[in-house]
Amino acid sequence: MPLHLTPAASSRVTKPRPSKKPVFGSSSRRKSGSQASRKPAARDDGRNYGQADLIRSLPNFTSLDSIPEMMNYAQKSTFADVPDRGAGMNSTRVAQVLSYRASLPPIVTVAHVHALGSSPTVVDREIADLIRRGIVRKISIPGAVSDCVVLSGYWINRVKAATDLTDSAKGEIC
Repeated sequence: MPLHLTPAASSRVTKPRPSKKPVFGSSSRRKSGSQASRKPAARDDGRNYGQADLIRSLPNFTSLDSIPEMMNYAQKSTFADVPDRGAGMNSTRVAQVLSYRASLPPIVTVAHVHALGSSPTVVDREIADLIRRGIVRKISIPGAVSDCVVLSGYWINRVKAATDLTDSAKGEIC
């Protein structure tokens, strides 16, 4: 009788035995190159839609070629029209809301221009070029989601019309 003993024989720790039943036994297995996986699902209208047709966040803005056009579009589409009836506001409140909207500066976030442009990189390069040429000014507002841009003409006119700024401050800003 051999006197060779190992601790494994006396240990009470046991490993679980592998089960003969597969974990995903009920699901059927398909080959990756099968014909069923290549065909896109048909819709009710009979056309086949690819993945690019299903995901569209914004319509195609082919008519917006420049950053100033995108900024003007963003400013015009920021607010919906105030309904004449059923808004829960009387005529004086509607007038207050409309005058408040008119008093807001035409500042647009860079993120909004990115959404309207074809590529964020192209938009950033065009904004940098417009800033160098003096057409657009970039404004950083503390607590805002992103930087903002404004047309320089509006900015200069607004600073010149400000009565609470000194002439030296107006010269530095403009």
